[in-house]
Amino acid sequence: MADDYQREADRSAQHLRNSENIRISELTKQERRLQPSIIVESNDEKREKEYLEKKEKLIQKYITPRFEYPGTLPSRTSFVSGRGFLFTQNHLMTSDFMELSVSYSSLTNSNVNQFLKHWLAGGSPRLKTLSLEIDGVDINEITRGIEGIIPNETLRSEEYWTISGRELTFNDRMYLKRSDGVIATCCIHHPELLFARKMFVLAVWPDAKNNACLIDTFQLL
Repeated sequence: MADDYQREADRSAQHLRNSENIRISELTKQERRLQPSIIVESNDEKREKEYLEKKEKLIQKYITPRFEYPGTLPSRTSFVSGRGFLFTQNHLMTSDFMELSVSYSSLTNSNVNQFLKHWLAGGSPRLKTLSLEIDGVDINEITRGIEGIIPNETLRSEEYWTISGRELTFNDRMYLKRSDGVIATCCIHHPELLFARKMFVLAVWPDAKNNACLIDTFQLL
């Protein structure tokens, strides 16, 4: 009788071990089936984290701080700013630079219009190149009420060398001519980056390589 109980106990134990092995095997199979979805979820979380980080950087880049420097910027050869929300209309009107470039500015079309009138009247005499990234830039608003505009009448592109060694290429453009005969090319530059804003560019001739603008060249022909 004892032997019969022992054999029955052994069979029950073996049955439990087999059941446990089957359960572990099934769990392993389920884990293998679930593993790809776990990896995809991890990648999704990583992409979401990267997206949120980029979004935060963009928000920080476009938020205008309350701080403003009301004074006049010191005279120098070049002024380049990637945080243009600190650059005010007063800075623009009182600037004394040969090369001025401001990204993410809070300036408006009206602000630039006033500066162009200021330049045409003889202001900022040292200025050679001006590049301003403006939200909603409109060349018609910028040049509204300005006299001395010369339209571009050639399909030929125009190259301009800045004092810092950059080559600018102008296609769709117009010209401004001061009473003293100085000519400047102005245009709207369309950036290659998808989310970048358009930039207003003013280039005063001759350029850094002493090249004359195409209008002067045509007049000599």
